[in-house]
Amino acid sequence: MARLISMLKENSIATLVESIPFDSRHEINTGDEAYSAYENKGIKFNVVDYRDPETGKLHRFVTTLPMTINPGAIAMLYFKRWTIEKTFNNTKSNFKETKAWPSNTRSLENQMRLTAMSYNLMRVFEEISKTQQPELIHPSDKKYSEALEIR
Repeated sequence: MARLISMLKENSIATLVESIPFDSRHEINTGDEAYSAYENKGIKFNVVDYRDPETGKLHRFVTTLPMTINPGAIAMLYFKRWTIEKTFNNTKSNFKETKAWPSNTRSLENQMRLTAMSYNLMRVFEEISKTQQPELIHPSDKKYSEALEIR
């Protein structure tokens, strides 16, 4: 079964099956208002109602992850997903990686590995420079880090 976490569309139609109990006092569940199981046309999924402590905005995440996963972990995974997508976007922009050049699988895997290693090496240098010269940290990086810490 495929596992997913996504934003629930406002016009989604589904039937509430049950509320899923969770420990609202646990730190990881900060901001979680509800955790529920839904069904639509025989497909079962869970919905996390998460209110961002920073902005007060309500986010509704739909997931097929097991009910045993804390709703706070689901919200965190969704926000971390954005970081991963940003990494791919940066790779395309900074390294001009817009096309896979090899035609066979092994060569393609090598190109992907080298691109990932180059990106990771660049990030290590960036993080080292942030610790050595914090005054050079871009304001948007500071804002994003602070917002993520609050979440």
